[in-house]
Amino acid sequence: MMRIGILANIHKHESESLVRKLIKWILDQGHKPLLWEDLAFLDSYGGLTLAEDKFRQETDVVVAIGGDGTILAAARAVGLQGVPILGVNLGTLGFLAEIVPDNLFMAMQKVLDGSYDIDERMLVKARIGKRGKWEYALNDLVIDKGGFSRVIGLHVRISGHFVGSYTADGLIISTPTGSTAYSLSAGGPIVNPKMKALIATPICPHSLAVRPLIIDTDELLTIQVYSDHEIATLTIDGQIGRRLRSGDVVTATMADRTVKLVRVDSKSFYEILRTKLKWGIKPAVED
Repeated sequence: MMRIGILANIHKHESESLVRKLIKWILDQGHKPLLWEDLAFLDSYGGLTLAEDKFRQETDVVVAIGGDGTILAAARAVGLQGVPILGVNLGTLGFLAEIVPDNLFMAMQKVLDGSYDIDERMLVKARIGKRGKWEYALNDLVIDKGGFSRVIGLHVRISGHFVGSYTADGLIISTPTGSTAYSLSAGGPIVNPKMKALIATPICPHSLAVRPLIIDTDELLTIQVYSDHEIATLTIDGQIGRRLRSGDVVTATMADRTVKLVRVDSKSFYEILRTKLKWGIKPAVED
C-alpha cells in the first residue's frame, strides 16, 4: 500500500474540490491518502491528517496542488527529506507543477504503476554570518533593499576572491531551476536544470558593466551588505524573509541535498520553455 501525501494551496479556488476527489480516488485504489495539517478541515473520513513531522516521515510521495509556489513550499516541507513531489498546476505559468487537473488521475495511476521518472534538482543554501543557520532554496535567494526606495551596496567575493562592489536594488542567487523565475525577469540567463551551477543576477544595478555571473557549484559566494537605511532583506524562495543589517555577510553555495520531482511525461525542458514562454508562437492579432 502506497502512502500518498497531499499538500495544497487552499487559496486556489479549485483546490478544495480537487483534494476531496483525490482523497476518494486514492482510497478507491486501495492506498492511503495523508493530509498536511493545514488541510485537516477536508478530512471527512477522519484520521488522515498528520502533523508536520509525521507527514514527512510517513509519506512515500507527495502531491502538491497549487502552482510553482506550492512546489517550493513542498520542497521545504518534505523535499529536503527526499520525499518525491508530484506538482499539479492550478496557477498560470507552472514550470515546476506541470500536471493539470484534467490529467491528475492519469498521472496518479502512472505513479501507482511505477511508470514515472525522478528529476533531481539541486538546491542552494545560505546563512547570515559565520554561525547562522543554513537555509535552503530550490529556486533562489534574493538580497534586496527591503521596503525602501533606495539602492544598497553589495561587496561580492567568490571563494575568497574579490569580484566587485555593486550599487543596486539587490542580488539574486539562483539555481538552474530558478533561472526561469525572478532571475530571468532581471535579465539573467536560462540554464538547463540538469546542469550544476549558480547564477548571480544583479537587480537594477547602477552600472551597465555589472552583469549576471554563472558560478561553479564548488565555489563559495559571500556578499556583504551596506545600506544607508540600515535594513535589507534576504528572501528564500520568495516565501521566507530574514532581516539584514548594514555590514551583515551572507554566504551561499550549492547544498548537499536535492529535491526529487516526479515526472510522468516525456516533455523536454526545451519543449516546456517553448510552451510556457510561447517561443515561436505567433501572437494573436486583433481584427
